[in-house]
Amino acid sequence: SSSSGESFCPSDVTALLTSTEAILLLPGGTLVPSTKYIFRLVVSIQGTTRVSDVIAAVLDVQAGDPPNIEMIGPDDTFPNPDKPLVIRSRVSSCCKEVSFDCAEYSAVWSTDINPAVPLLSDLYAAQPEMFLANPALEVGSNIIDGSREYKIIVASNMLVAGQKYLFTLTVVDKCGTAAATLPTIQMNAPPSGGTIVMTPSTGYSLETVFEFSALGWVDPEAEVGFESSLEYTFVYLKDPTDMTSSKIIMKTQTDVTSYETVLPEGHGDSGLFKVAVMVKDENGGSAISSFVDMTVTQKPLPVTKEAQESLINDLISSNLETAANMSNSQEVLGKASMIAAVLNQPNIDPEVAAKQKSKLVEMAMSASATLEKDEGAITQQAQFFESLGSNNMDEDTGDAVLDMVGNLADASQEVGTITPEATTALTGTLGSFLASEYAKSARRRLSGGVSDSGANVKKVLKIYGVVDNVMGAVASGKISGEAPSQVTNDQFDATVENASPSSYSDVTRTTSSGIGITLSSSVFQSSEISFTSEVQTVIVRFKGSPVLDNNAATLASDAVRVVVRNESGPVSVSNLSVPIGLTIPITPASDPPPMVAQEGPTITEVTLFCYKDTPKANHTISNCTGVPFFNVSCAGKVTSGNDGAIVTWRCPQPVNTYSCVYFHANTSSWETDGVVTKNSAEGAGASLSIQCETVHLTDFSAKVGNSFGKADDILAAPFNRARERIKGNKATPGNPNATLLTDEEVIL
Repeated sequence: SSSSGESFCPSDVTALLTSTEAILLLPGGTLVPSTKYIFRLVVSIQGTTRVSDVIAAVLDVQAGDPPNIEMIGPDDTFPNPDKPLVIRSRVSSCCKEVSFDCAEYSAVWSTDINPAVPLLSDLYAAQPEMFLANPALEVGSNIIDGSREYKIIVASNMLVAGQKYLFTLTVVDKCGTAAATLPTIQMNAPPSGGTIVMTPSTGYSLETVFEFSALGWVDPEAEVGFESSLEYTFVYLKDPTDMTSSKIIMKTQTDVTSYETVLPEGHGDSGLFKVAVMVKDENGGSAISSFVDMTVTQKPLPVTKEAQESLINDLISSNLETAANMSNSQEVLGKASMIAAVLNQPNIDPEVAAKQKSKLVEMAMSASATLEKDEGAITQQAQFFESLGSNNMDEDTGDAVLDMVGNLADASQEVGTITPEATTALTGTLGSFLASEYAKSARRRLSGGVSDSGANVKKVLKIYGVVDNVMGAVASGKISGEAPSQVTNDQFDATVENASPSSYSDVTRTTSSGIGITLSSSVFQSSEISFTSEVQTVIVRFKGSPVLDNNAATLASDAVRVVVRNESGPVSVSNLSVPIGLTIPITPASDPPPMVAQEGPTITEVTLFCYKDTPKANHTISNCTGVPFFNVSCAGKVTSGNDGAIVTWRCPQPVNTYSCVYFHANTSSWETDGVVTKNSAEGAGASLSIQCETVHLTDFSAKVGNSFGKADDILAAPFNRARERIKGNKATPGNPNATLLTDEEVIL
């Protein structure tokens, strides 16, 4: 239906409204210029009483060619408050080409998020934490056609569940005014009203069967008389003494509210164990019950190797093989995580652990092949690999685990998101591998009879590659324009971001660990990158991980890896016309000890004369202990009113220097080609960072070298001189303090 102002619509307009199609086309000339029309839409489902709210749209027909506004709302019918809300708009304006920056142009957002502050710009100024980006800024534009793009990103947990919101964009240009309002957005209300009960409340690990029931959960949006499916995921806390620790998935099932399972050993001597159920509705809204306390203790492990192996075989047979035979892949992964905990106990035989871990990985990989590719399945697999740890694991099993971690990262990028629990599990696995013997080469006997153990470069670089793959999954799951995310553990920390190429170009970004990077515009001139696409950056600092070149070079910083990615994966960045700026934090090393003469006196100071008639004379000093010859200048040493000065220079001493380097995988060494050191830090406390420029991206660090510091003048004593002819080139007895300068001159 429609009305024109206070009067009814003309008949030719009303005749068009009899259509029941979702799209209504109004032929040109139908509407009268300088008239405001209000269109109203109602949607009903035939054969039911279900009718939508009335949606109203105002159409202001102008005499000119006003801006055209396209509004794109969230993908979900009921967006979830625990996720960012994204609204996009594209404006076509007559302010284009040479008049693109016309003074008449303005774009103003309004909303009813806070009725007291209707303008979005005012709300952003008052509460910037509500948004992940400034909604007033253009995120894209085209001067030729006059188009401009805007994006509102409301941060998670800022909007109220079940509440309705409106967003309007009003645009003015030299051709007219236009406004567009999105249909009402109703935030999803998660399931509520339920709890979890279990029986029994105590038992033995991997022996007692516990039953859990999720009771009383309902979906607030469900219409009376219509079924609304709920998904139940039973979880336990990895560390029951820390309510923020990871929630380990046992089983996910739809519309089945009960679950029976054995459990792993609880925490500490008391065997404390905490269990809850997470409930998700059809729109992705989720809630979690309160955690209930249980007691799960473990009977002592057998002492002998044979008895331990027999016990683990029985556990695998009664839990994993039974689940595998029933094609219950979730059960296989859940129980495999529990058995892995037994294999990581300190009194387990290493050979038993290695053999059984290999068997668990093989069974888990078979189970994973049958799982759907979604957030929950990826998270459960990731948690299994974290539960394995990296100790007591043979090389082939380690290779298989790393391959699977990389595959899970790829799957997360395909899904478009990765859960915090999956991120924690995958990064924890990789950190464990970096700290383990897997990342080190086997101890070997050298020709000289010396044992050596260092980094296995191939293995370490493989782990590095999987790390940036996982971080790429985290970045691809971020909304373009959202603030960077930090991921950290004991072995590395990473900063990931997803943004448009124009927002990266020539803008310096600094991570929480002090790494700075300025991506030049030439990075985005690659054929692999479109200026309309999203680009992810991954910056990783590897902390205390194995030294790639087995200590052949002394480094003053951790290895820093920088990766640029797009939807296809890492982008090759090399031979840039404009270099990338890079700032690397360093830990200054202690300077080398002072030079000491092997024979004769150690000379650390040299005294010379500077004369008024040659005030800028240069002198060559060649007798400092252990220092190559160098030049000093008298410039500025002779003051007004004096004939000259006696100047003492302190000899240069060895100091550390720092240079930017990158790791060359083919030579397993730190090299400098394509990398330029921009600052000249010297000495133990000279600088806390080093500035570099590079025309390629790889693993970077700061190399420590040795040089000599400056020759400092520490004393300049002025003098006046008298010229006398001295016979025999000797000081006279009456002048015992005379200093012989030349055969003919003394200083009195």
